[in-house]
Amino acid sequence: LLKELYDVQLMVLRRLLGVNNRSMIAPLFSELGLIPLPYRRVVMVLRYLQKQLNPKSQYVGLGIDTCRVMRAQSQRCWLTDL
Repeated sequence: LLKELYDVQLMVLRRLLGVNNRSMIAPLFSELGLIPLPYRRVVMVLRYLQKQLNPKSQYVGLGIDTCRVMRAQSQRCWLTDL
């Protein structure tokens, strides 16, 4: 799904700027001041994790510990999606 969204993002940016489909990708984002979706996704997840690592509630800590255990057992959780 992320690859499809990224392809759509590139298509829209190229049309906005009126450039060819073979144009370089980096200038598309620098001209418009945008971050590519895959990188933006990682930044958002890391910010969320940073916010959750300073929990005011014990439930947040338990949730993160559960995700760590699931990841160690190769089960799917949001940590394995990174």
